[in-house]
Amino acid sequence: ERTSPAICIDPDTELDIAQVELLMQTGIGNTNAPGNFPEIVMQISRDGGFTWGRERKCGVGARGQYGRRVRWQANGTAANFALKFIMSDPVVNWRIVQAYLQLFDPEGREVNVSGKRAA
Repeated sequence: ERTSPAICIDPDTELDIAQVELLMQTGIGNTNAPGNFPEIVMQISRDGGFTWGRERKCGVGARGQYGRRVRWQANGTAANFALKFIMSDPVVNWRIVQAYLQLFDPEGREVNVSGKRAA
């Protein structure tokens, strides 16, 4: 299980969480059942990490599917949110390297996590 710190650009501004993508090691497979397709679960907290929303799954690739993209789209809006990722399958040596977020302000302008609006 991995949890991000709370992300808040402005407490009065709801951001559209258009896409969350993990750069992670994929295609390792399930060690107990190599033919199975392991999944990772994402949950979003919309109150800075106190409570968590529903679980949304994404496949991380069966053995040999090394180019698998791990992403969630259409994640709703929030002003103060955190992300939690849970892997319950027996996968050896899986690693999350980076998380990429695509965020938009109420006017539809892209916002990066440092709080600056994209040009």
